[in-house]
Amino acid sequence: ALPPKIEVDAKRYTYDPCPLVGGIPIPDHIFLHYMNCPNPSSKDAWLGRLPKKLDTSITHNAPAVTYGWGVHIDEGPNYGAIAWMNFFVLLLSGAAAALWNFYRKDFQGAFGFSCWIIAVLNSLMIGYFFRWKNE
Repeated sequence: ALPPKIEVDAKRYTYDPCPLVGGIPIPDHIFLHYMNCPNPSSKDAWLGRLPKKLDTSITHNAPAVTYGWGVHIDEGPNYGAIAWMNFFVLLLSGAAAALWNFYRKDFQGAFGFSCWIIAVLNSLMIGYFFRWKNE
């Protein structure tokens, strides 16, 4: 969330442009790139768009309820990539089943093999998902 224009006019926060035109101050893929990049940037193209607290601390002489604005990062798996990976595995197993059936003339064995491919690769994906979740 961004501080309202009243907070910027009162010189308690700063960001530019205020009010912000568009949705978010910086696209998520660019923000994560700069957050993970070990090299310093020679430009401050995006820095001015992020809200910064000026002067006093947010907790200095704070009332019972203190409001603050800043960056909130929602981490999690890329469910779109997982879905596409699953779709690719289904296509791969279907192709393997078709080849098995073509060369060995064994329809049941072909789809048994393709089900085994799906089970193994989905088990690996679930294992990596839980490993990531527990880190």
